[in-house]
Amino acid sequence: MSETDVVVSAFATPPQESFRALAQDLTLFANPPVVIGVEPQMAEGEVLASAGFNRTADSLKAQDPQGSILRPLLRRLKGYKIRSVTLVGFSAGNQFLKRVLAGPDAAWIDGVISLDGAVVQKVYSGALHQPDLDIWGKYALKAARDQRLFVNAFTGISSHSKQVTSTAEAAEAIMDYVQDNLSGAVTVPSYDLNELVAGPPPPSVTITVNRPTASGTVPITRTWDTMPMPDIAAIGNAWNLSYGGNAEPDHVFISRYAQRAIWKTFLAPRLNQGLTCAGTSVPVSGLGVDEAATCTLNRKLVPVDVYETDSPWPGIAAATSGLIVGIGAGYWFGRLARF
Repeated sequence: MSETDVVVSAFATPPQESFRALAQDLTLFANPPVVIGVEPQMAEGEVLASAGFNRTADSLKAQDPQGSILRPLLRRLKGYKIRSVTLVGFSAGNQFLKRVLAGPDAAWIDGVISLDGAVVQKVYSGALHQPDLDIWGKYALKAARDQRLFVNAFTGISSHSKQVTSTAEAAEAIMDYVQDNLSGAVTVPSYDLNELVAGPPPPSVTITVNRPTASGTVPITRTWDTMPMPDIAAIGNAWNLSYGGNAEPDHVFISRYAQRAIWKTFLAPRLNQGLTCAGTSVPVSGLGVDEAATCTLNRKLVPVDVYETDSPWPGIAAATSGLIVGIGAGYWFGRLARF
């Protein structure tokens, strides 16, 4: 049985082959992970996909006695032994990530990459809904202790509703949560942050998005000549990357070009490198028996019995209707932007 790392991609995998190869470049990895695309189950006439991702999560959760969302999904990878699981979500796809992190699967997630979609609900007074913040914050806290990876890339686009934060507000709140709940010193893992600006672009990239209005659509366009360096905040292995921008093209840029930079800077080195003790650069392979017994790994590896992958295809295919497994993307993503 072949061992593999898995990336569960909610709305984050472009349907166009050229953009898919750009945003989620599997040539970056010594042993490429398997990418599983998750789609929302949309109701007729529905525009926002958050509710659709809730339906997808609910349909999967209902198939597992322990309430796992990922077990029915990953079971379709017949013939693999799953080594680790990374979640990547773009825009409304982060609702699926949040549902996974709120359940039993959170214990086995090695990495979370949020692409301009992590938000936190607000209560009537305008204060943050604490249980909602806890979902993101508890995971980011583990990353701060160098036991997971958490990368949150976001724009300055305003929230569409007074009931939820913007992605920028949520990012700040998550880091505040980590700061408030963290004790002791932390070590920021060594990444080559120059990879964040390695490009493309250049060459220049122009993204046009048709914005709906009462009288029709209006094209909104922006051009990037170089890859911008985001404003970076880090606590341990929890990262906020602020790319700014306040319009639709900035949102799409995150999904394609910022995603590529994040995979190259953070995800590929994490999957390519060997294991170390959390908060150190000490390789596990060089430890003695006693030392290894007291070492907390910097990665979360999945025991073989957690996500079994040898179930028959026909039953699983019928049980998971409404999902696309393989390289897939979101409902409207391919229609949203054009070059």
